[in-house]
Amino acid sequence: MTTVVAGISMSQDGFLVDRATGPDQVVEWCEGGGAIVAGRRTFDAADWTAVRSARIPVFVVTHSVPAKDRYDDGSFTFVTDGGVKTAVARAKMLAGAMVVGLAGANITWQAVNAGLVDDLRVTVVPVVMGNGIRIDETTHVPVRVEGPRGVEGTGVTHVSYRGASAA
Repeated sequence: MTTVVAGISMSQDGFLVDRATGPDQVVEWCEGGGAIVAGRRTFDAADWTAVRSARIPVFVVTHSVPAKDRYDDGSFTFVTDGGVKTAVARAKMLAGAMVVGLAGANITWQAVNAGLVDDLRVTVVPVVMGNGIRIDETTHVPVRVEGPRGVEGTGVTHVSYRGASAA
């Protein structure tokens, strides 16, 4: 069974951190195959070298396909109809029993709000930001999770929850 994994970074006071999960982190979740679903802003801003080297297919949710893809090697599929639900369904079909990772804050919360996420990973960063976008400003429905499972990292705490779905 395919597992859909979403990750975010959050400050001690509950604000989303600028360094939200990007494609390099998602590569670690998808080692050995799988697929990635990303938003267009993440696609445009990120360096996809590690993803392409690992030969992990990427489904980019977008309103329009770029005029000239900077990576014309077939690594990227642009999903213009059906949004995140269609992209995740296509990624799961391709990934089989492997992981589908989500890259980008907006696409992550679209997937959480749609009940598509099996494993929500929150990295709590030791900083107090005082302002920014709070996690509850990005969710549009109450989210039910199971857990948590915590792991202390180097300078951060990783908290994982199973089954992020609409309550």
